[in-house]
Amino acid sequence: MEIGDVFVIDNPFKGKRRNKDNYYYPCKTPNKRFVIKRFSGTGLTIYYDDNRTNNSCTCSYCLGDKIEKGINYDKVVIVETKAQRERDLKLKKLGI
Repeated sequence: MEIGDVFVIDNPFKGKRRNKDNYYYPCKTPNKRFVIKRFSGTGLTIYYDDNRTNNSCTCSYCLGDKIEKGINYDKVVIVETKAQRERDLKLKKLGI
């Protein structure tokens, strides 16, 4: 993993489950892609920007008003590396 990689959140909750006082809901947008912005000092937390303005999801990852959010590195799945993403952006810019 490196800064600029694209990931999706691995959603282990396939239905509503109750854990003591907290309700866990499945993510309504499990295929939403985010870009890694930075890592924590220990490297265990990944920070990303969530710029969604009308977010109706109530899962623990999407809930909150912060734009920069953090997630543990083992809760993400890399779907596109930084090099692949840059190549696709350049090809799109050229119209190919």
